[in-house]
Order: sequence, then structure tokens, then C-alpha cells
Amino acid sequence: MRFHHLAAAAIAATLLTSCTQPVAPAATPTLAETAASTQTSTTTPSATQSAAATLSLGDITDLAGGAITVQAQKFKKVTGSSRETPSWAAYIKLCNVSATDPVGPSWDPWSLVTADGQQYKASTETYTGDPTPAYPFTVGDRVLNQGDCAKGWVVFEARKGATFATLEYDNSAGDHLEWRL
Repeated sequence: MRFHHLAAAAIAATLLTSCTQPVAPAATPTLAETAASTQTSTTTPSATQSAAATLSLGDITDLAGGAITVQAQKFKKVTGSSRETPSWAAYIKLCNVSATDPVGPSWDPWSLVTADGQQYKASTETYTGDPTPAYPFTVGDRVLNQGDCAKGWVVFEARKGATFATLEYDNSAGDHLEWRL
């Protein structure tokens, strides 16, 4: 398992006040797993690793000089949801390791990208039957103080037959992360 260090502006400053979306009660869906890795071990980053490195599912990376860690653990096709469009989900874990300001996770920075570069942003709504637990949907849904973590599923809708190359994270502080699918 690799650990990647990314020099970045403090993400904690991006915490914004927002309204939460109403969430329909979720039923437990049947999920067809396409890839999974739940290992969470880390190693010391080498001097040759760069911010542009593509991570593998399960790899942990950091933001804000190590104050925040991000890990994409699993990727699955969603079945059993009330969505009419084909859907996929990524299981994400974000931790406020040592940032003094609270961190507000959300679905907004996440997207799936196909091999030909077509991008699918995270869904703007939650549906009955989406995978649970859900990752915090909007910034105001959950505040992470030092030592707190958020984890759960982020859902994406895409065209039928789409084949994904990467899961990407682009926040307002200018951080760009990608995991190979």
C-alpha cells in the first residue's frame, strides 16, 4: 500500500455554510462489486512521488500538509436503487487528522472519468435504495473536528455501458487526486 503526500492549501478553509438536501429513507440495495480494496495500511512516501500520481483503490493520500487524509476504498455498480439512470458508487473515507479548523466533506468534489475523458460528477440527489451508509452529501451535513472521520458511499449516474478509468477528487483549494479503477 502506498502513501502519497500532496502539498496543498488548507482544505479546512473551504468549509462553507449550506443547506442540507432532504434524503429519502434508504433501503439496503443489492450491489454488484466490480473492484474492492479495504486495506488501510500506509508507508512513508518517497521523494519521487508527485501530486499527479494516480492512486490505486485503497491507497491513502493526504491534503493540507498531512492534516487531512483521503482514501477511496471500493467501487461498485449500484443495483436496487430507485434511480432510472445506471449508477455506480465509490466508498470514500476522509479524516481530519490535525487540521485546527473543522472540515466539511461533501459529494461535490468527486467525479468518475472514462478512458476517453468523459466526466460524470457525483449525483446531485440521493434516492431510496442508494448504498448505505452514505458519505456526507453536502458540506453542512457533517463537520469533522480533529480526530474525526467520515466514510460512506458517493453515487454517480452515467450513460449505459460507460467504462470508467479513474475516480477523481477536485476541491476548491485546487487539490486534484485520482484513483485508478
